[in-house]
Amino acid sequence: MGPAGPAGANGVSGYQLVVATLGPNTTTPKTVTATCPAGKSVVGGGFTTSGLTTTRVTENGPSSATAWSAMVGEGQTGTPTWTLTVTAICVTAVP
Repeated sequence: MGPAGPAGANGVSGYQLVVATLGPNTTTPKTVTATCPAGKSVVGGGFTTSGLTTTRVTENGPSSATAWSAMVGEGQTGTPTWTLTVTAICVTAVP
């Protein structure tokens, strides 16, 4: 076995899911933002709805370096009671 190689580059740590929810109610469209805690950055995310069969997605992505946002409206007739839940994937970026 040879000598140990040089240390690798720093990476990420502190993986955390942050969830924010609005509803259930009949408000449409709904906008929800899940924000990472201090010192963490958003690296991904997404949303789910409950109570709808059809949706209109206006926004779904990072709204800043530390937050994930989604704006969703109902795409069906009537005024259903529904919920929008947004999840941000947060990490600590190690310099």
